[in-house]
Amino acid sequence: MRQTSVEIKGAQFLINGVPTYQGIYWQGSQIEGMLLNTRMVQGIFDDENPKTVGYWVYPDTERWDPDRNTTEFIAAMPLWKEKGVIAFTMGLQGGCPKGDCSLVQPWLNSAIRPDGNLDPAYMARLERVCDAADDLGMVMILSCYYFGQNRRMLDEESVIRGVKATTNWVIDKGYTNVMIETVNETDSKDYQLPILGAKRAHELVAIVQQVSRDRGHPLYASVSFVSIVPTDEVISVSDYVLIHGNCGGPDWVEELINKVKESPAYKGQPIVNNEDPKYDLDQEDNNMVRSIKNGCSWGYLDIGINNYADGFQRVPVQWGINTKDKKNFFTLAERITSGKD
Repeated sequence: MRQTSVEIKGAQFLINGVPTYQGIYWQGSQIEGMLLNTRMVQGIFDDENPKTVGYWVYPDTERWDPDRNTTEFIAAMPLWKEKGVIAFTMGLQGGCPKGDCSLVQPWLNSAIRPDGNLDPAYMARLERVCDAADDLGMVMILSCYYFGQNRRMLDEESVIRGVKATTNWVIDKGYTNVMIETVNETDSKDYQLPILGAKRAHELVAIVQQVSRDRGHPLYASVSFVSIVPTDEVISVSDYVLIHGNCGGPDWVEELINKVKESPAYKGQPIVNNEDPKYDLDQEDNNMVRSIKNGCSWGYLDIGINNYADGFQRVPVQWGINTKDKKNFFTLAERITSGKD
């Protein structure tokens, strides 16, 4: 029996039937019902390419260890929760672990095999993370496809098979604290198969919903965009609307949020920014503050560098709160979610 369930009512998120951050206001803005989150997509990372696995070695052992990575990830989760961060995004194909993530990514990091079946080793690590999140009362946004790694999928049928397999895996394990992001930044030019692109992004969202409803275990699903407002088709079908803050500052983020709300397809769902590297958290006005004041949950992206210290995306990752940027974020997150002006 699982301990944690996420629910959406109107524009609010609830955990175990109670609105998140119940009764909390910060600087006059309602925090209740929001989902403050971080992008932690490399928590089950591995590299099956022997020519590139050496990129990720730990400085103390001079070797890469995927199980150590997941163990250290799980050990840090209570620290994030204590600071008011109750959700995180995990990637079945990770994120950009090093340098330029252009069309050709030589590393092999995917829990979804080219034929759409799931890799047991990756999923065993994911299960450990899901169990820990369930124990802690945290929510996971589970992202299926990431550009670069998606190019190893055989065809559109394999992509669909992967989404169905992921949905069924979550249901089979009984998780009620997991939401699905079918594709990360579907408007990226790097997606070759049309079903992964923005024009057809709503199709995979609908597949998750249909499969999970048919099995009596409905899952919330969405798809993220990097530089444009999600299409009306996506807004209409999404249980929660995902945006990213990569392309501009506070004014740009506010405009993006408002354009979602102005869409004729918008039904009042929660809007979640689950990736934003433009934080400037030492400034009074920043993307995090502006998002929250406009009723949009916000997600911290700290890319970092490959030094086992800075950031949460370049591998090997130090998952603790150990740098100035991380401390600034988690300190502000704690202030906001406790209502301390």
